[in-house]
Amino acid sequence: MKKSVFIYLGITFFISFIIIFFFSDISPNKKNNPLKILFIGNSYTFNNELPLLVKEMKIEKNWDLSIEIKAFTPGGAKLKDHLNSPFTLDTIRNGNWDIIVIQGHSLEPLMNPVGFNDAATDLIKITKESGAVVFLFETWSRAKGNSIYDEAWSGRNPESMQKKLSIKYNEIAQNSNVTVIPIGSIWQKIMAENKEIELYSIDGSHPSQIGSYLTACIIYKYIFNDDPKKINYIPSEVKESEAKILRQYATIFESTTAKNDL
Repeated sequence: MKKSVFIYLGITFFISFIIIFFFSDISPNKKNNPLKILFIGNSYTFNNELPLLVKEMKIEKNWDLSIEIKAFTPGGAKLKDHLNSPFTLDTIRNGNWDIIVIQGHSLEPLMNPVGFNDAATDLIKITKESGAVVFLFETWSRAKGNSIYDEAWSGRNPESMQKKLSIKYNEIAQNSNVTVIPIGSIWQKIMAENKEIELYSIDGSHPSQIGSYLTACIIYKYIFNDDPKKINYIPSEVKESEAKILRQYATIFESTTAKNDL
């Protein structure tokens, strides 16, 4: 009986050791120095778990790298809402983040350009003071035929709307010395040249799974300064042929980011 107990305990210990050895986070890099990324935005970032797509793309190539992701993405949130949130500000200041990606409301730069500029400038100042590298997430225009194009401030069509958005994001980035991730500009180009690829969900505003995958590829390129054409990770909802096209488009604009090697 005692012999059986010892054999059982020995087998249990061996199995436990194997599980710990192969699945525990034992590398020094993973245990002590995780790469910490914070996403601030709204449903454009939340939909289809965009931050996790970016994470999957990175750890696929760097399996021994630990990445800590956090996202504050309440629906419809504007940058002013984040700026007025004590919880968000406390997280920025005390989170010891390596990278912070800031996404404004899709209509905020058009409907209230002064308020957007002020909120973005103040939020960028706070995030830079925390020691993080800051990136601005340039949003995309609404789909053709969307009802907002009845309004003069929209630009009346997707091309004009995107031009207005791009100008505003780049203006703020230049004044605050941060990098814009030209997501909306790349969306515009791919929609003009590959009309069979549907980047929008049914509402003509939020991203489809394909749109989020493209967005993740672009973010990957800019925050990691790496070639998205080398990415192999593809969500089950995206076809391999589509993913190849999206990864190619993610590289069309040259990054102005200093080499990061993260």
